[in-house]
Order: sequence, then structure tokens, then C-alpha cells
Amino acid sequence: MPERETENDLGGCEDGLPWSAPPALAEKPHGIRYGYVAMDAERRQPALHECQLEELEEKVSSGEALEVVVPEYKNLAPPSIVESLWPAVQKRERMRREKERQNAIFNVCLFGGITIYSIRSADRAWQIILMMFVLFGLVPLVQYLIGAVRRRLKGEETFAEMRERTLFAFWLGAGDVPATRWCVRGLIAVFAVQVLAPALASQNLIGAALQYLFVVSPASIEAGALVKPLVREGETWRLLTCGLLHGGLLHIGFNAMAFSAVGAVLERFYGRAILLLTFFLSVLGGSLASQLLMPDTTSLGASGGVLGLVGFLLVVGLRYRGALPADFAKSIIRSVLFMAAIGFLAKDYIDNAAHGGGFLVGCLIALPLVLHGNVHDLGRYAEGRWLRNCGWATIGVLSLTALWLVLRLLAASGVIAG
Repeated sequence: MPERETENDLGGCEDGLPWSAPPALAEKPHGIRYGYVAMDAERRQPALHECQLEELEEKVSSGEALEVVVPEYKNLAPPSIVESLWPAVQKRERMRREKERQNAIFNVCLFGGITIYSIRSADRAWQIILMMFVLFGLVPLVQYLIGAVRRRLKGEETFAEMRERTLFAFWLGAGDVPATRWCVRGLIAVFAVQVLAPALASQNLIGAALQYLFVVSPASIEAGALVKPLVREGETWRLLTCGLLHGGLLHIGFNAMAFSAVGAVLERFYGRAILLLTFFLSVLGGSLASQLLMPDTTSLGASGGVLGLVGFLLVVGLRYRGALPADFAKSIIRSVLFMAAIGFLAKDYIDNAAHGGGFLVGCLIALPLVLHGNVHDLGRYAEGRWLRNCGWATIGVLSLTALWLVLRLLAASGVIAG
């Protein structure tokens, strides 16, 4: 079979989808017909091994081969896009799904037992523990079962579907997403101040730090949480500052992971300015919804902004569902349903109004972009000067707000003079 150049594959031309060309991996060494890249256990770095086709198939099926050398491609290639290795890839996927099943059952048993114990012992945090059971146990098991039912009804994933999904994942991972990265780092930095500032003012530094790592400190509430009566009295800035604070390690951990995942996709599709504007406006929209619909509660967290990113991607996924990988829109829908279920189970701890308001704002921001654009804009969206200026302004507002909030946290904790 003749070698084909990377840039001549599907979508490599101007009018193709940006993720339809094979990833630009390293060129394969001259003279090697078959080979694979695997992690060297001793050196703890990838190493290239020359082999015969039979050994290559064995390494692919076991999951050891990260990249492969085959005659079809000039460069190294992921095994999932090489049609001659499709039987080995299918075997690898069956082994992966079996491991997922075992892990899901183990997590259901582990977290289910902890949940039952917490309920029977009248632990006041039983709803949070139940949420962990759903998040780490029930959801993975349900996802596995949904996949099993889908395969039973529609058959196994085809090579074309796997190839498209693999190319899309490589394309997403190849792009730089600095806005997403720095937003997540900023949220984590503010949370670190939330934990350390009141701990520094305490006589028991380590004990206080461990306490505030899992329970929000009074200083955080005073400094910038969405305290509804104070907002009505004129402290409207809390509508924004509350989105930069979090209630504990589980809270910031979940939001940071969610922001990293959905933010990277949105930034890769439409650029950093639209990502920042969507997050900023979704935080405000979620806070306003909470202020109007839940007037007697105190709220904090970036969840409204994160749900805005999810809502944006849901609109994009539904509008371009014929061109995006088959499971893209479905994965977003599953995320929305999952958040709705978590909100119902832990309604005493989660501000569902903020979630819903942020989600709606994200959907509204995406609508004009998808109605007046096309799927080829994804990854190639041209930011005009006005939009770039809005992006820089948003960076400035969020950065200054975070800095001001850190100073308020230090003052509320008594570390510095108020």
C-alpha cells in the first residue's frame, strides 16, 4: 500500500474540517516498516521499537502501543486510525471496557457502603457523601451500562466512527488553551487564600487549614460570597466575587476539572475572548438568577460560569451534530442530566438557580454564533478587534476582581488591616 502524506488526508485542504487530517506526529524513522512507541519502564519515557506486524498487533491489543509505525502513513500514527490494525484496536477496547466495568462495580460497592453508613449514623453530611456515591460510583456504572445497551442495539463502533473520534480528540489536545489554563489556576489560587488566610490568623495553623480545606470559612462569606441581603443593600459586586470563591476541596476540585474539560473545547472552537466572555456573563447571569429566585440563601462557586460553558457547547453540539463526532452532543447532554440529578439529590447544598441561570446565559451567547456561522468556523473563528478588546477587558475585570477579593479575604481573616 503506498504511503500517503499527512496533509493529503481528509480535510487537509482549506474547505475540510480542521480535525479531519491525521495528527502531526513525528516522522517515522527511515527503513522501519512496522514499529510502535511504548513507555519505557526504566527510563519512564516513550521509546520506539521496531517489530513485525504480528507483534505490533499484540502490542496494540494490550494497550502498550501509544503510537505506531505502519506503511500507510509517513508519520507516526495513533493505532485507532490505522485500518489494518482495527481488529487489534477492537480487542483493546473490549479489555478497556471490562476494566471500566470492574472499577465501576468496585466504586459502587465502596461508596455505597460509606453512604449507607453515613445515613444510618445520622451524619449531617450524608447528602454530600451521597453525591460522592453518585459521582464516583453510580455515574460510571450507568455510563458503562448505557454503552453496553447501545452496542447491543446498534452494534459495535465502526472503524470510521473510531477514526473520527480519535482525530477529533487529537485535534482538541493539540491546541493551546491559555485562557482556560489561567482561569483554572486563578480559581485554585483564590481557594488557596481562602484556606490559608484564616488559618494564618488562627493559633492552630495546621488544624485550621485542614478545617477550611473542607468547610468554607466565615472570612470567605464576609469577603465576597453572594449574601442576598447585602446585595439588596448595595453590595452588587458580590454577584461577581461569589463566582471566584468555593466551599471546599470537593467543590473547587469538581469545578476545576469541569472548567478544564469544557473550557478547553470552547476555547479551541471559538477562541479565548468568547470563552472569557461566556464565563464572565454566565457567572453574572447565574448570580442574578440566584438573587431573584433564592433570596434567603448564601451562595458561592464558579458552577454558574461552568454551566454557561456547558450550555454554550450544547448549542454547538446540537447545531453541528451531523459534522461533529457522533458522541459529542450526547456527552454534553449526559453532563447536563448528570448536573440536574446532582442538583436534585443535594438541593440543600447546591444553588440550582445559579446553575440554571448560568446555563441559560451560555446557550443564549452561543445562539447567534451558530445561527450565522457554520461548522467550518470551529477552530478557525476570526476574532475581530471589538471582540479581542472585549476579551482583554474581561481579563482585566476578572484579574482585578480576584486581586481585590484576595485583599478582602486577608482583611476579613485579620491577616492585614481592613
